[in-house]
Amino acid sequence: MIEKFPIKVLFLAEELRLGGAETYFSTLEERLDRSKVHFHLMAVSKSKKLADQLRYPDQFDEYGFSPASRISKIVEYCRKHEPKIIHANSLQLAICAALARKISGVDCNIIYTKHNVTRLEAVSSKAFSRFVNQSIDCLLTICQSDARYFENHGVKREKIAIINNGVDLDSFLFFPHLLQKTDESDAPHIGILARLSPEKRHDLFLEISRRLVEKHPNAIFTIAGDGPQKELVEEKIAALSLTGSVRMLGAVKAPEYLKHVDYLLLVSDREVLPMAVLEGMAVGSLVIARDVGGVSDAVKDSTGLLVSSDRPEDYVDAIEGAMCSQQGERIRLARQMVEEHFSLEASIRQHEELYKRFSDN
Repeated sequence: MIEKFPIKVLFLAEELRLGGAETYFSTLEERLDRSKVHFHLMAVSKSKKLADQLRYPDQFDEYGFSPASRISKIVEYCRKHEPKIIHANSLQLAICAALARKISGVDCNIIYTKHNVTRLEAVSSKAFSRFVNQSIDCLLTICQSDARYFENHGVKREKIAIINNGVDLDSFLFFPHLLQKTDESDAPHIGILARLSPEKRHDLFLEISRRLVEKHPNAIFTIAGDGPQKELVEEKIAALSLTGSVRMLGAVKAPEYLKHVDYLLLVSDREVLPMAVLEGMAVGSLVIARDVGGVSDAVKDSTGLLVSSDRPEDYVDAIEGAMCSQQGERIRLARQMVEEHFSLEASIRQHEELYKRFSDN
């Protein structure tokens, strides 16, 4: 078979912003081999500045939040450019892509990358599986645990592919801040890197901080990230009398932030396998994470600490236990885990291979 390059891929993202699942599209936009993949991005844009920062701003189109706006824009693009693949970054966008394909009549495959727990599967896993089996050509999961879950809940095995999230190891250099400390009086730095949204449970992080600051008044607590709950988090800090102890940093550059964090917490109610966990492991923070979704694919007893509850005292016990023991081996093995299984270079090459496979179908 004669290979036809570049493969036309239309990528659908929710918003043009950096952080969380949106880091995914920006990484692909920047790193894919353009001799192999013609990557066209669509998203809601609230900032011309961010659009101008794209590596290929001429390959970006904006749509609105409404499904009608999205479907119309996708149909228009499909009829004009006939992409071989539509790659959707959310369930709503996957549904819009399926409807747009039907309306436009364009022969293309739909890939849906699943980052988070969706409302549909929370209500009915059968309905979610039925939609995928009938309307999606590839459900792309970001960890083994999610792939097993969907196969067990009715998604056809041949529809499922796995590409782990990938960390740019050249940007996230190994800098184990915790291991640099030689004096027990050195202030421990406890941080969280997450969008300020309800499922990330910043209220729980603050309850943990309140308990710890009583025993460790010199400890540093930071919240990195922005989002819709910013004011609520600020109000909670004031209500718990933590104004002098917890700092909100807003949007940060993750490599610079993480290299100063000793203990990185993940306390979310729901996750698949967030980038912050992998990035923290890569840099040398000790990750203490709630055992949800696919987090245990990376955070094992040898590479971090898992907490099985949402009780703040359980996190306090885990952090204080870590403070009282040597963590060098865990931190080094965590970096090794990321290098071997979660590198960005491997992820990019696997995406190119996936696009080729579905363009040949």
